Amino acid sequence: MKQTIIAVALTVLTVCTGAAPLKIGWAMNDISTDKPVALAGTFHQRISEGLRDPLMATALAIDNGEDCVVFLSMDIIHSPEVIVKWVRTLVKREIPDFPVEKILFNGTHTHTGPNLYRQDKVTKEYRQYVMKQAAKSVIEAWRSRKPGKIAYGYDLVVTAFNRRIVYFTRQKGSPGGSPAGCAKLHGKTDTPDFSHVEAGADPFVNYLFTYDMEGKLTGAIMNVPYTAQVSIKDVHLSSDTWSDMRKLMAEKHPGVYILPQVAAAGEATFEQPYYKGAEKRRYRLIYGREEAYTGEFQRKQIAGRLLTSFERARSWAEKEQFDDLPIKHVTKKLMLSRYIPSEAECQQAREDLKEIERRRAKLGEIEDPKLRQRRTTSLNSSENRCRRVLRRAEECKTKPKLPMEFHVLRIGDVGFVSEQYEYYFEFGQRIAARSPFTQTFVIELSAIIDGGSTGYLATERATQNGGYGVGPLSCPLSPQGGQEIVEEAVKTLKELKAGK
Repeated sequence: MKQTIIAVALTVLTVCTGAAPLKIGWAMNDISTDKPVALAGTFHQRISEGLRDPLMATALAIDNGEDCVVFLSMDIIHSPEVIVKWVRTLVKREIPDFPVEKILFNGTHTHTGPNLYRQDKVTKEYRQYVMKQAAKSVIEAWRSRKPGKIAYGYDLVVTAFNRRIVYFTRQKGSPGGSPAGCAKLHGKTDTPDFSHVEAGADPFVNYLFTYDMEGKLTGAIMNVPYTAQVSIKDVHLSSDTWSDMRKLMAEKHPGVYILPQVAAAGEATFEQPYYKGAEKRRYRLIYGREEAYTGEFQRKQIAGRLLTSFERARSWAEKEQFDDLPIKHVTKKLMLSRYIPSEAECQQAREDLKEIERRRAKLGEIEDPKLRQRRTTSLNSSENRCRRVLRRAEECKTKPKLPMEFHVLRIGDVGFVSEQYEYYFEFGQRIAARSPFTQTFVIELSAIIDGGSTGYLATERATQNGGYGVGPLSCPLSPQGGQEIVEEAVKTLKELKAGK
């Protein structure tokens, strides 16, 4: 296993001199727009019809005079390479001696955030704005550092469920979807064929709290196995549940920052796999009215659970505050094993392309222009996914591995590990369970570099079960690549724990 990974240290720069207590700085800036932009997170195209609630770029800088980190969380679906490169460039221009490779990016995976890959004029202008505001957050957080303290803790609360339903028999595939298997995304459970939910839920929420030297709370990292996509059917730009959480925090703790991180949650969903009727009844009895917008009630419920969890963890964690801790931040470039499409999978992609063309030929029969546009863009997405399978099959002949920027960080007895994919629950559990640190935060949807890509990173079990979210249509890396991340994470965490 170790020989399958090429880990190249990018650098271990520091800009601090002399011994000093922990220095902590926070900043947050708006990255919203009220202009119509394409929304990310669905196969069909959605153009925003206004702003539901603000998107934010939140930064937390921590250093101890020997090493440092700046966490940067943005209300976007992930951390595209163009954003990563330009944020680092803009920060470097403003603070030339700042080690920009120590910026640890992550997206909150909101499905009502912008699609920043498009090349139309509006998107280009908006992308520039997002870059500038994100860089501004990093710069302000770094420059606002003051001596402070941290505490850490965790709580148990269910924010998301596994969305892969497993059956006793194989399920039919669909063009542009994934090959048939015994698992299905959001599958029905009220059938005799229902077996189980593939991997349950992850209840762990990790917290790192920050304080000034008088012990006043200033902010917190919230590392949650939850993707912000409750309002996926909305057509307004929105930070989803994190907007509700910020509102609750502003009422309870004015001026206190929160920095959301998505823990390993590649197959997570806000939807309960069953008990849906019971949930509707619950909302009817709690609110006594119709939702004002898609997902309103569920967002409020999840945010409320998180606030309660936050208070529970803080109540005991802040009894032990630290103002002088070792920090060690290692960044590496990993080369990880790709998912190599088989000939059978390539043939399935070719057959799906024929079916897509057959369906496209019938689009003219749809009278409703909105429905026709939705079906057209959905078929275009399916076609792109099938062609990507064929392209990857050719690329893998000469490039069987993909690059990934990898951060492993120690702050006292807390470890952090980053990766750029939608990492399935079990991979995160493997890292946390084997980590030598008291708590370990796994952060998904981190920086994309060197032409790499994002996507799901499914386990061996999920791949065998089939369905959406596994295989060549969904996963740039193989399950082996996912385990390579685990092994490198555990190895590096142990080295940091030993003071290497």
